[in-house]
Amino acid sequence: MLSLKDKICRTHGCVRKGQRVCPPAELELPILRRKSYGLDVVTWIGTQRSSGARSLPEIHAALENDFGVAISPRQVANLFKLFCALVHCVYADEGPLRKRLIAQGEIILTIDAVFFDSTSPGLVVLRDAISKNILYAERAIKRDTQTLRLLLRKVKGIGVPIRGVISDKEEVQVMAVEQELPGVPHQYCQTHFLANVVKGMESDIAALAEAASKTVIRVRQVQKELPDQARLLGSSQTELAVATKLCTAALTAGKVSGDPILNPAALKRLEKLETVTATAEEAARRVDQKGTAQFVRAMRDVEAAQDTETQHAASTPHQAPAPEVAIHGQKPKRRNKKEEVCPLLFTVLAVLLKVRAMAHLVSRLRRQVEIVKHVAHILKMRTDATQVKRVLSTYLNRELRQVAKLPSGDAFRAFVEHLDTIADRYWAGLFHCYDVPRLPATNNDLERDFGGIKRAERKATGRKSTSGGPLETCAEFVIETWEATQVLPELEGFLKDVTDEQLRAALQKMEALSEPARLKRRIQRDLDGFLSEVLEGWPEA
Repeated sequence: MLSLKDKICRTHGCVRKGQRVCPPAELELPILRRKSYGLDVVTWIGTQRSSGARSLPEIHAALENDFGVAISPRQVANLFKLFCALVHCVYADEGPLRKRLIAQGEIILTIDAVFFDSTSPGLVVLRDAISKNILYAERAIKRDTQTLRLLLRKVKGIGVPIRGVISDKEEVQVMAVEQELPGVPHQYCQTHFLANVVKGMESDIAALAEAASKTVIRVRQVQKELPDQARLLGSSQTELAVATKLCTAALTAGKVSGDPILNPAALKRLEKLETVTATAEEAARRVDQKGTAQFVRAMRDVEAAQDTETQHAASTPHQAPAPEVAIHGQKPKRRNKKEEVCPLLFTVLAVLLKVRAMAHLVSRLRRQVEIVKHVAHILKMRTDATQVKRVLSTYLNRELRQVAKLPSGDAFRAFVEHLDTIADRYWAGLFHCYDVPRLPATNNDLERDFGGIKRAERKATGRKSTSGGPLETCAEFVIETWEATQVLPELEGFLKDVTDEQLRAALQKMEALSEPARLKRRIQRDLDGFLSEVLEGWPEA
């Protein structure tokens, strides 16, 4: 690696120490003018930081220990910025990009916006879905139609036919595409369509999630108390082991993950908790069949009494509170002489039986999720758009006819009507992907890239959030760098053709983009001093 400013050997014990080292012309590596390090060092640092998700201190240690490159930590950070500027020059130069796209023959345009923190403007990204090359990425302080139209004009200026567009169906995206690309098929992301359908179940899913969370908290408390209760009641080790295993199963079931659209985690947790409850009930029934049946009925009566008392208290606020019943590890009194046969088992069962209070909600959500899965299955059909439209329209009309028999305020009927409303809203752009070759049905590919960039940044910086780092400072450069290391195998070959004027302009743009973040850090360090400067020169009344 070229790393010495004066190209003089400084290795101790070398016979050529102190002599100028000039490699033969055929072995010379690409260099950067007025820079202390070669392009190979710069490219290696940028690749390790972007696609390798290594932190700058790790890269600095690897350069010194593995390659023997004498370099300071600050210089590593400066060279990474230089790499970002070089990559930006490659993406900003429309010549090579136009050549690649002309050879490709067409563009499938993907439009999306990503936010890396809660304060900075969103980054609008236009990418070719075929080559996966980012065409343009700019911060949009004001996300309006005019801003997006300017970016679309740049894409049109490349001179390659745009065969299709895919977006999330935001209003500004729809209007800008209609105005700048009339007649071009505009596909709406099917994942976003299904996500909007699932919004009709959000309140019910939240209720299930809360019920699962409360059950997990109660089971955890019971599990902690089981050893002490076993010693106090003289329970057998077998009963203690069974009760402990049931608690462990419930805690695990209450934390399972799922698909937010096709298999909501809250519904999955309640279903698994019900399975654990059935197992606990069966275990109790094996030792005390009659007592278990009475216990389950008593718990059901307690839950019914609590529901009635809650509804009555809501209508009569001044009524005295109901007596306390069955909380945490307590269980209602059973009129059975065998009450103390398996006290630990019944303690766990008392907590788990509360899950069945949500049985009606679980049943309705299960039906709704099945409808969403069926719609997703129809959208995955490999046929033409006319056939998919016909099948989906037939299915929606059948569901609407069935729910029309239900009362107007029924929750299941409201969900099906919500599905029909969302389908009408997306219908015009939901089926282009079946007729336009290589036009994707979803924006998932770009969304995955955004997620990968965020994960790599969090891994490299060690932060929980991407705010406060390079993505907040100059996201356009960072996202281009990450994309280049993924899709351009001969990246160094592109970088060596960058001219001094291009590099200087890219560095100036990077400095301009960094100014808001630099000002933010300054305000955080010295708020009083900044406010004093604000008032300087302001005339007093």
